[in-house]
Amino acid sequence: MYSDHQDYYGGAYGPDGGYGNYGPPNGQNQQQQSYGYGGDPNQGYGQYGQQQQQHGGYPPPPGGGGFPGMMGGQMPFTPIMADFAKHYGENLVDQGKTMVDEKLQKFVSVSKLKYYFAVDTAYVMKKIGLLFFPFTHKDWSIHYDKNEDDAVQPRFEVNAPDLYIPLMAFITYILIAGVSLGMQQKFTPELLGIQCSSALGWLILELMIFTGCTYIIQTDLKVFDLLTFCAYKFVGMIFVLASSLVLSKTGYYSALGYFSLSLSVFLIRTLKKQIYSVTTHEHVMSGNKRRLYFLLTLAGVQPLLMWWLTYHLTKW
Repeated sequence: MYSDHQDYYGGAYGPDGGYGNYGPPNGQNQQQQSYGYGGDPNQGYGQYGQQQQQHGGYPPPPGGGGFPGMMGGQMPFTPIMADFAKHYGENLVDQGKTMVDEKLQKFVSVSKLKYYFAVDTAYVMKKIGLLFFPFTHKDWSIHYDKNEDDAVQPRFEVNAPDLYIPLMAFITYILIAGVSLGMQQKFTPELLGIQCSSALGWLILELMIFTGCTYIIQTDLKVFDLLTFCAYKFVGMIFVLASSLVLSKTGYYSALGYFSLSLSVFLIRTLKKQIYSVTTHEHVMSGNKRRLYFLLTLAGVQPLLMWWLTYHLTKW
């Protein structure tokens, strides 16, 4: 048996325990030299022969073990493998982005959100004027496209709700709050951040409450519509704070009283068209009473929140 192994491996098991003449039979040593293995039977793997004798086992091949071409026993990171990893990573990112978009569309439709920002300068001026002077406005209905069921975009319909004015009003409110705090020698970034968080917290709270009420009164009022109507009070808060800076306490309460009245009239007349039914069935009449309570509550809460979020910023 020993002789068979010796003939096949070309003297692989030499008398000294080494690999001996590792290579193909019949003296074909060209392949063995290409792998860098020595042909001396007394040295085993050539320069690794002494390692085999010292450790009592077969020495590792060049590169720390493994197959020829490995570095440190690991496969080299070839350009092909790099391209494969790159494409695999890109596919994972694309799949993740698609999943996030699908989940987001269930809660926030980007196309619907764009509707609330479809405004122009003329609309903004008319809408602000309507917020301050709603008493003489006659037509409060929202028109719809003839070929579509969607409402006309705000820039073509002054009665349509928008989110551009509330967003800009909120940012301006925070800036004026910072100015007011600075005039009182109380300004700090932390205090301004608390003011911003407080305003957002109250807005989210009332939005959650009124959104829950819409399921009770069974109305088609959308969440973005509620957000718009609840955030229009920031326009009045700017007016109130600016008046307090100029006319002190008298200007504050005068502005607060007037805009509270105008905003309540605006909300009642605008929302009445959307949530108040005109049918006369008995069960519907009971639902109309709930809608009326909802409408009065939403309009009545806005002045209270305006006062709560501005009175501590005044200076007198």
